[in-house]
Formats: sequence, C-alpha cells, structure tokens
Amino acid sequence: MALRQLGDEKIPVADTAIGFTTTEYVTATGTPLNVIMAVCTVETAPLRINCYGTPTAAGAEGSALKNPGDIFEVIGYDDIKRFLAIRSGSVSGVLMVQFFGVP
Repeated sequence: MALRQLGDEKIPVADTAIGFTTTEYVTATGTPLNVIMAVCTVETAPLRINCYGTPTAAGAEGSALKNPGDIFEVIGYDDIKRFLAIRSGSVSGVLMVQFFGVP
C-alpha cells in the first residue's frame, strides 16, 4: 500500500509554540484521518521542535534545533497530534508541511 499526499499547509512559526492545523489530520467531528506522516521543510529562520512537550526558544527542555533548508518527518498520529514548533531567535520562521497517508 503506497502513501499519497493528502494535504499541505504553510505555518508561520513565531514566539509562541504552534502545531499543525487540526483539520489536516482529523475530521470536524474528531475522527482521525488516515494521515500517518508529515514532511516538513524549514524556511526563513531557525526553529525548535518537540513532539513530547512544549519547546522553548532556547531549547532548555531538549527540543531539536532545525535550520532553514532542513527537512524532517513527523511520523505517526500521536506525534503529529502533539507536534509543536517555536522560533529560536528574534526572527519568525515558516514551516512548509506536506501530509501523507492512505486515502
């Protein structure tokens, strides 16, 4: 069974942690869609990411630093649901996201 792209979004990442738009991976009634992976590209400025807790700009909790041009995957419904990003400096970044799953 092959994965297909099911959606995409552009997320501005500022000084408050932000996650994926809920309607990209669940229906309006809360039923999970078949999204199982998000492929993310960092643009504009560095940011920090975390799927376990809320990231901070300095990364004191252990969040990963991602720089412009970095591409990373968030795999699995639970991590997609808990994913958060925050800018790591004074300039806001942009996260380009493609969602994949089984239609």
